[in-house]
Amino acid sequence: MKEKYKKTISPTHIVPTIIDNFYGAEFSLIHRACNMVMLTFTAKNGEEYQLHVQCHFRITLGDKVLLDTDALYTKSTKIQNEENVEYDIIGNTLFDEIVDKKSDLFLAGKVEEIRYDEGDLRLVLNSGIKIDVFKNVTEYENEVYPAYPRENYRIFRVREDLEDSDLVV
Repeated sequence: MKEKYKKTISPTHIVPTIIDNFYGAEFSLIHRACNMVMLTFTAKNGEEYQLHVQCHFRITLGDKVLLDTDALYTKSTKIQNEENVEYDIIGNTLFDEIVDKKSDLFLAGKVEEIRYDEGDLRLVLNSGIKIDVFKNVTEYENEVYPAYPRENYRIFRVREDLEDSDLVV
């Protein structure tokens, strides 16, 4: 029987088990809290998984970039002549504007391919959407501030118990 979904990994890394649950999962929600992007995927069994991104990311369709990290720090076109934009407020950023206008495009698809290599993550949806997450915390940062290691992204199952382990990169 031919596998329906593709998994590409670096020869030096094993794909963490939690990522396997993303195969066939539907991209069901995108939103943010401050500068953390939150993507929700609904698995075939109805369970929800979240990808919380605190590093560089990009969502593309073909050769078009639909959404990226810079949109979190760019004021919405709805805001006129304001120098001190409060980017923490939902609605004030280009990210919020794009998600409002294009969410039907983003949320059209199921995960059919996962690439995990050296901490970077790519999810390819059957609609052609690609979600790229780029690990960007330097080793130096974590050496200098060992008590406060920075997180790139976190993948977890939405649940009340804490039996499963999260993937934290």
